[in-house]
Amino acid sequence: MWIRTVTKPSYEMTTGDYQLGNHKFKYPGVVTWNDVSITIVDMKDQTYQLYDNLKKMGWNLPGDGGGTGLSKAASGTLKDVIIQQLDAAGTTIEQWTLKGAFIKSVDFGQLSYADDEMVELTMGVSYDYAELILNPGAQNAADAAEAAGLTGAQRALQGFANVDPNLIPG
Repeated sequence: MWIRTVTKPSYEMTTGDYQLGNHKFKYPGVVTWNDVSITIVDMKDQTYQLYDNLKKMGWNLPGDGGGTGLSKAASGTLKDVIIQQLDAAGTTIEQWTLKGAFIKSVDFGQLSYADDEMVELTMGVSYDYAELILNPGAQNAADAAEAAGLTGAQRALQGFANVDPNLIPG
């Protein structure tokens, strides 16, 4: 499967306003994780796999029986999805795990004889929450940076830009 694009996890938090006398104070509320979008190139049988996933979740064609109803707990569905961000050398620098994930929507692409582009499929994936691991394999980002001998400024820039840490003065 060739993945063309992936949106990274994001969240929104509700806030509550509380008034005390003539003052208003805001407090954090409930966190809601936003869906991610994954675009893949349809190389062989990805269309069938995505359609089959819908059936495994409990959907049936009209006339094929009532089915059991849709469920994200059905066998063959996603469960957890792992998104890895790689550096130029192919090393994983960031790993997100989407917990309780299921495919919420699928766009099976567009066919066109006007160009030679490959067909792209886009999936919307819903999930309960996301876990982040920086530099998987290292206990944490600080240990990985320390093992690499990076200064604080080098560590700060390494994760946000394609900057060679050796070019940053120690």
